[in-house]
Amino acid sequence: DVPVMLREAPNGEVEMAVIVRRPEDFGVASRWLHSGLEPSRNAWLAAPISLSTDSSKRAEQVASVLTHFRVGKVLKVSSPDIDKREITSDEEKATGDKFLEIMRRAQYRTGLTDLAVVAERVAADSGLLSGLTAFLWTHESNSGGRKAIVSIRLKQRPGRDNHLELTWTAGRNYVEREAPRLDDEQMHDMTPVDWDMHSKREYMLEAFADVAEALSGKASGAANSLEVQRSEQRA
Repeated sequence: DVPVMLREAPNGEVEMAVIVRRPEDFGVASRWLHSGLEPSRNAWLAAPISLSTDSSKRAEQVASVLTHFRVGKVLKVSSPDIDKREITSDEEKATGDKFLEIMRRAQYRTGLTDLAVVAERVAADSGLLSGLTAFLWTHESNSGGRKAIVSIRLKQRPGRDNHLELTWTAGRNYVEREAPRLDDEQMHDMTPVDWDMHSKREYMLEAFADVAEALSGKASGAANSLEVQRSEQRA
C-alpha cells in the first residue's frame, strides 16, 4: 500500500502527501492520480518537494528548513552526507587537494554537533549537503502535548533523488520544561518514546508540512547559516 493523505488548503485547493517507502512509490501515486480521480483526471500536477542543486540556494534552503520546524526546535545535527558538486578548474587548482579531485561522495558518521560545524565540512569538501540527521526538542507548547527529543533524517542526493525524503529515526522521552544541552551520552540514557505508528505518522506529516512551507518561501527570516560559514571558509 502507498498511503495518501489529503487536507483542505486556502483558496479552495487541496494539499496531498504521499507517504513513500520505496523509490517507485511516487510514480505509483502519480499514475493513480492521473487515471482514477474524476472529474480532474489527467489534470493533477504531482510536484515533489525538493532542494536546489545550486550550492548557495541549497545552503539557504537547508538552513531555512532547520530553523522553521514548528513540531520542535532543532538542537543538534549529526552524520552528514556530502556529494561532490561541480567545481571550476580555478577552484580545483586553489584547493591543491588531490583527494578532492577523486572524491564523489562522503557519508560521515558523527556525534551530535552544530550546523556550523557541518557547514565547514561541506565547504572543505567542495560539496553539497545531501543528507543530515536533525534532533528536535518537541514540547507541549509547540507540538500538541508531545514531550520528547525526536531525531529525523533529511535526504536528497543531487542528480539522483527527485524529492526530499524525511524519515523518522528515533524518539526519546524528555519531559523537562527547559531545552537540554543535548549530547550523545544524554541521548543514550533517555528512554524510547512509546508512540504508536499513528502518532509517529502524524508527527512526520506535520514535520513535512513545515518543510514544504520553508521551501515554498512562506517562512520568513530564514537563517543563512550554511552560506555564512561557506563565505567565512573562503575568506
